[in-house]
Amino acid sequence: MSANSPRTSTIKRLFALSGNRCAFPKCTAPMAIDETLVGEVCHIKGAKPGSARHDPAQSPEERHAFANLILMCPTHHTVVDDDEESYPVDRLVRLKRDHEEQAKPSPTAKPIVSRKSISKTFRPSAKAAVSRRTRSMQITSRCKRPMAPVRYPAAKWWRSNVSGK
Repeated sequence: MSANSPRTSTIKRLFALSGNRCAFPKCTAPMAIDETLVGEVCHIKGAKPGSARHDPAQSPEERHAFANLILMCPTHHTVVDDDEESYPVDRLVRLKRDHEEQAKPSPTAKPIVSRKSISKTFRPSAKAAVSRRTRSMQITSRCKRPMAPVRYPAAKWWRSNVSGK
């Protein structure tokens, strides 16, 4: 990349730490839809003279560094740039920090699929086994039909339409 734009690795890092969401509080707009990137890389301190929050003392490297960039949806990028008084540099830095902390995966997060969840999802005659070689879940028994967990709203529909009860 040229000195007038962020490096590819910096942009990748922004998208990776965004949790696929706009950094604006309570905005749930995705940054990627299917294979299309719709998020915008925004400068906290403006990139060009005359742009919002431009700092002429900032070097080109600092201007396009990770610390000076935030990922937003097109709508909030416009909102933030059009209202410099409501969105000063320190507020945008806090928005970015809070968003990245919130989007960070928990180190104690449990896997989505476990033996216990499999046994609740399938009839009691089903047994779940974890292959040591592939680490994949396998159903290894006389399971006739899957049974929807009761805790999901679609369980009633599932039981009436799929499992025949």
